[in-house]
Amino acid sequence: MRERTGSLLSSYALIWVTIGLALALILLGIASRYSLGTDNNPQTIEGDTGQVSKQLADLAETCWQRQQGEPESTVCQVTDIKTNDSITEGNFTRYLDCKKLENADHNCGQKDEVEWEVNCQQCSVKIQYRPGKLLIKALN
Repeated sequence: MRERTGSLLSSYALIWVTIGLALALILLGIASRYSLGTDNNPQTIEGDTGQVSKQLADLAETCWQRQQGEPESTVCQVTDIKTNDSITEGNFTRYLDCKKLENADHNCGQKDEVEWEVNCQQCSVKIQYRPGKLLIKALN
């Protein structure tokens, strides 16, 4: 009888451990989905205006695709840029895939899904998803 009771107790313990691990994985998944998604050490994008604009456009499209339809505002990326001339919204839009992210202000689709607040050669840039809009803003 004792062996059966010990075996039954170890079965219950195994079940509780399995449930605990499953709950931990679920909570980790939820936390990663709603986290800020930024690194503590921002990456640096360097090059001419075309290279930097293309990389910013790629980051913006990735943010938009991952967050589109979400109800909450999320900072996807903070990156430092260093280039030989100011990055303009027109430079940036030139490298957008207008089927993925539209910017009607610059003849890239019908919708205006980009809010541009960058006019610098060397600065930190925040890419932030807001429901229905993507904010790209210089921080300094």
